[in-house]
Amino acid sequence: MDDVLNSPEIRRHTRAVLALKEKARQAEAGLAFILADLGDELIAAKRVLDRAKDKKVFLRWLSEHVKFTVKSADNYMRIARLRKRLETGFQSFARVPLGALYEIASLPEDLAAKLAKDPRLPSPSTGKLTPLEDMSERDLKKALRAFRGRRGRGSSHRPGPAGTREGLARDAIAQVRALADVLGSVNDGNGKLTSDAKSEVLDAIEDLRKVALHWKAWVTPEKGKRIV
Repeated sequence: MDDVLNSPEIRRHTRAVLALKEKARQAEAGLAFILADLGDELIAAKRVLDRAKDKKVFLRWLSEHVKFTVKSADNYMRIARLRKRLETGFQSFARVPLGALYEIASLPEDLAAKLAKDPRLPSPSTGKLTPLEDMSERDLKKALRAFRGRRGRGSSHRPGPAGTREGLARDAIAQVRALADVLGSVNDGNGKLTSDAKSEVLDAIEDLRKVALHWKAWVTPEKGKRIV
């Protein structure tokens, strides 16, 4: 068997597979930058179209002219904003799976910057500190959710069963109320907001609204009817 694996023909195939594997990794790294460029163009187009009287013209442009869903466009614009904020630090995420890159782009700015400086997280599979690019997309998404969740630990909230949906809901209540206070201070603060900052705030609020309204077990307190 060892002789077969070391035969000239198999060794040639081995070299070819390894070369193509590296080529695929390089292409994957390049894709992150291409999507960031794409996001930059979408942001620029949105800035122009947002001045139009028709407030849905950007959505029409997405669907009719460039054939993007709103979700895809949002993801690409987040990647572009992430690159703009991190500059050279964006390279730390160039080789992560695409689905995980979307998750990273939605992290709070301070967490994304922290992760860019040390792009490693505990692996859900092994518990060991692992480079992001060495984890599967599934494991990396789990690790990112845990990384995001650690920020809220230790905050004061009403007691709830730890690890249950009730406990998580109590955490969410505390964080959403804190967010409301922060947004109020943004509105009342000094200076001007850039259009990018305004867009990001509105995108984040829209994400929160979508998540809340798509809970499978969401029921209104008054009538007991599911929100659709």
